[in-house]
Amino acid sequence: MWLRDTVGMAGGLLAARAHNEMRAMLWFLAVTQERDGHWPQNMWLSGALIWTGMQSDETAFPTLRVDLCRARERVD
Repeated sequence: MWLRDTVGMAGGLLAARAHNEMRAMLWFLAVTQERDGHWPQNMWLSGALIWTGMQSDETAFPTLRVDLCRARERVD
């Protein structure tokens, strides 16, 4: 699973107002976050790493998506 794609799907869930599914995806992000704050570039659904590379979007995209989801839930 590529984190960038997962975050994109979370945006789709948010747009579709699929709040329960979006919360499940955010929970997955919460439990797979690394100690230093980033997420793996890609991983198996178990959270096991596939590659060990790190890119800035692996920290920024999930953080921004969570903020958008929280703001949207206050509005909906």
